[in-house]
Amino acid sequence: MPQVHRPPTCGHWYPADPFALRDMLDERFTASLERSDAHLFEGALGCVVPHAGLAYSGGVAAAAFHLIRSARRVILLGFCHQHPLEGVRTPDIGAYETPLGEIEVEACDFPRMPESQLCDHSLEMQLPLLRYACPEARVIPLYVGRLTSEARAQAAARLRAYLDGSTAILASSDFTHFGDAFGFHPFAADAHAPERIRALDQEAIDAAASLDPDWFLETLRTTRATVCGYLPIQLLLATLREWPEEIYGRLLDYQTSAEITGSYDSSVSYAALAFLPASAYRLSEADGAALVSGARNAIELYQRTGLRKPPAATGSAALGRRMGVFVSLHQQGELRGCIGARLSTLPLSRLTPLMALRAALDDPRFQPLAPGEPECDIEVSVLTPMKRVHDPAGIVPGVHGVYVESKSQDGLLLRQVAAERGWDSEELLSALARKAGLPRNVYTASGTRLSVFQAQIFHRDSTGGVADSLTTSRNTSGRA
Repeated sequence: MPQVHRPPTCGHWYPADPFALRDMLDERFTASLERSDAHLFEGALGCVVPHAGLAYSGGVAAAAFHLIRSARRVILLGFCHQHPLEGVRTPDIGAYETPLGEIEVEACDFPRMPESQLCDHSLEMQLPLLRYACPEARVIPLYVGRLTSEARAQAAARLRAYLDGSTAILASSDFTHFGDAFGFHPFAADAHAPERIRALDQEAIDAAASLDPDWFLETLRTTRATVCGYLPIQLLLATLREWPEEIYGRLLDYQTSAEITGSYDSSVSYAALAFLPASAYRLSEADGAALVSGARNAIELYQRTGLRKPPAATGSAALGRRMGVFVSLHQQGELRGCIGARLSTLPLSRLTPLMALRAALDDPRFQPLAPGEPECDIEVSVLTPMKRVHDPAGIVPGVHGVYVESKSQDGLLLRQVAAERGWDSEELLSALARKAGLPRNVYTASGTRLSVFQAQIFHRDSTGGVADSLTTSRNTSGRA
């Protein structure tokens, strides 16, 4: 009979009583709905999740489990805190016991080891969350040790074969371990510590979102960030890097233990990071039309009343997603205004009308739109998350929008700009540097951050027609 393993953290890092555990998870998952929009997305191939006690990291981890709630199989990538491991190994067990019921372990073709040698909270702290969110899912538990580049590529290829549309991969890791307790104190535990820890974590998060496992590790070496699960994360990145559709990482939630305890003398950071294909960020045509209508309503209300309080667009629940958006206005084929936000804490339903009003009134290149002016054609570009790139050769004009920041200057060009003008990569990067007021060689300068993104474009002209398309017939001089 297959061995059933009971994690030793049960009853210590989370309640052993099923009713108490369910109450705790109910609270964490409900709170996550307010903190994160993860439940509004589907199609994640993988996530990074924290593994502290549920009282600390459970709320952040819940965001990732909201996102994979329909998974039928979950591959857990953990690591051994106590002793080094070579390669990728799976414990020789048939099931895990949790207070909420057993989780079946699916056989896999990775080498087995006795569970006494592969028992670690990095993996096992995910089990109560998994049983709660995906009660029917099977699990493949894998512990990741040191790997050569060749061995990592081979393991990644084996993992990709499991991604069948109902399988998700979770890489377990906490982020910065700050303070004397961890031997890491690059700055004082003063009033600036929260922002400095967040900046340190953001560098690691951005590097992970690049899907480049070597760059991710190099970033950790450079910043000295104490990200304990870097080996599972590297394997996850290697697995998704070769996926046929481009993947974009999204930060779902973030918190530090110091925010809970109130003391930055010792702090551990928790981040939930999801990796979704570009298509998972797409809206329906009906929701796109709703955003364009919301943009037009905001402008028309201002022209009638002078009020700068645009009503929210109405559509499906997907308009509650917090995504970047740009709104472009045209009159007779000429740009009349373009303003947007790369990142947002507002849902699309509220952000889009707000950006439309700002494009009409606040673009410094144009006079504010007057009440008597003709109607504008409206174009709404809904952005995927930004993805850092360190090799401009990977930019595909007409597919990627581009964003550059260097010191206090930055610039952004939407993907339709290069397509409309027939630019190649060199011309696109030159135009981006000019727009940011930076020299052409800025991309080789230390500290420069170059990112790409994709955008779904909805267009409505003054006759009322709406299309989800890339319009190529306009002169768009000055477009964002």
